[in-house]
Amino acid sequence: MTHKVKPEILMLGSEQFPRCVVIDSNAPEQPMFWSGHTWVSELRKAMLFADDEALERELSAILSRS
Repeated sequence: MTHKVKPEILMLGSEQFPRCVVIDSNAPEQPMFWSGHTWVSELRKAMLFADDEALERELSAILSRS
């Protein structure tokens, strides 16, 4: 059985160069990160966002698929 995805924003980087990734806060065992195509367990494979509008579009797309 698959779980219901709950996407949230995780801030990374410095104050001068803030970046963020999307995580699934409902992941059953370990943190899962959005790669742009699927959920992955490795942070280095996560899609990195610097633009707020692109992040909001991606969050909306994730929510519409779940």
